[in-house]
Amino acid sequence: MKFHFIYDITESSIHIAPPATDPEASYPIYEVFINDSTVIEGAVNTFNELTLEDNVKVWVNQKGDGKEVAEKIVVY
Repeated sequence: MKFHFIYDITESSIHIAPPATDPEASYPIYEVFINDSTVIEGAVNTFNELTLEDNVKVWVNQKGDGKEVAEKIVVY
């Protein structure tokens, strides 16, 4: 899994994007939902400690309703 950075944080999700290595390219932004079973570790240990531009690795579980829910987030 590649590193991403946190682009936006809402009450129940984070938006992540890959690092912009080419200033003229367009990069996708992914919304990943957080729930009570999401494990957060590394430089921070809770959802409330996440900040914009944190470098993260995210493991997701695809839910039937099309939402990706984070199983694990590691903050570097």
